[in-house]
Amino acid sequence: MVSIKKILLFSIISIAIIAALIFFFPSQILGIFFRDIKPIDDSDLTFEKMVVPQEQNAYYDLEEADEKGYWPEGSAEKYESCLEDGICDEKFLKDIYDKNQEFFSIIDKASEKQFFIDPGMESPDKVNNFNAPVYHWVDLISVLPVKIVYLSEKGRDREAMDEAVNFFSLCKKIKEGRPSLIGWAQMIAVEEKTAQAMKFAIGNSKLPPADLLQYSKRLEEFKEDNRQPLVLKE
Repeated sequence: MVSIKKILLFSIISIAIIAALIFFFPSQILGIFFRDIKPIDDSDLTFEKMVVPQEQNAYYDLEEADEKGYWPEGSAEKYESCLEDGICDEKFLKDIYDKNQEFFSIIDKASEKQFFIDPGMESPDKVNNFNAPVYHWVDLISVLPVKIVYLSEKGRDREAMDEAVNFFSLCKKIKEGRPSLIGWAQMIAVEEKTAQAMKFAIGNSKLPPADLLQYSKRLEEFKEDNRQPLVLKE
């Protein structure tokens, strides 16, 4: 039987040999057990400075539109009743449409701009959603969809559908333009309200199916992360 002393002596010698090899040939020995991990490519997560000329920046138009929307008390209830029952108060819709012409005009200008970027968020070192600007865009959520419903009720189907596409396009630009988390959430709300109004317009529409299908295809570009504002089926 091998004695305990011999086992102990053999263990000590083995440890000494391994330690010597690691000391004199560290990279070769450790390389047997470990491999360098390839650095993770996070270039797609890196913020770059975004500088947009003012004349191409929808931010300034939305600032101009801030709190210019006409939305008196009780409007939300009348509008929701219109969507649910399909019976709309024509006087209410006309009043909202007529008294928001300036507001709609400003939003139309914003929709035509190529970009949206808050000047305070254009540099990567300024991007901080815990200290981000708060946008007062409540009118975008409440007033804009009424325009679609009004145009639909007047039989101006193509105009109603074009307005819906414009609103989705504006939301996409804002979400791509590094808004705050609150701004992002507001655009989701605008998309949802626009989708509701568009569904109402489709129900009223007398456009041929081929035209509706074309609008469906135009909406494809607004799909995002498997979530889409609206899909029209053939």
